[in-house]
Amino acid sequence: MEVIIVDLGFKIKKINDMIEKGINHRLQELDLTFSQHHVLVYLERQENKTARLKELEKHFNVAQPTMAGIVVRLESKGLVRSSLLPEDRRVKVVTLTDSGSQLLHESFLSMRNGEKLLVSKLNDNEKEELGRLLDILYSTIQEQIKIQEEDSGKENIC
Repeated sequence: MEVIIVDLGFKIKKINDMIEKGINHRLQELDLTFSQHHVLVYLERQENKTARLKELEKHFNVAQPTMAGIVVRLESKGLVRSSLLPEDRRVKVVTLTDSGSQLLHESFLSMRNGEKLLVSKLNDNEKEELGRLLDILYSTIQEQIKIQEEDSGKENIC
């Protein structure tokens, strides 16, 4: 007999909404928006913690004025520094500052504490099982999206 979980999508959506609300609250305490945080994370993972503005626009799929605004606000907080490439002064590059790295570290600690709280009522076996099951759900959704994209030739999002 097949077991059906009633309202699985709804439950996942509600959990996601609550997690997102918690993340936004923690980021607000650090005077960051979700978008600003993602830019800092992206820069942290780049060689020399630097990326071209155009690369940021493309990666985050936003228009130039949108990304420029995010960068200006991060720069005003001292979290990034922007400059022009000496060899091509038309190209703007953005670099994560030491202050930006420090704030990012603080945000990761805050997120980690939030994750611990999220699973605080689970024992270690249940935590491992939850992780395993979420991995299965994620890979299943990825496979379905890939099949849909191949069938339609377009991007589809769940």
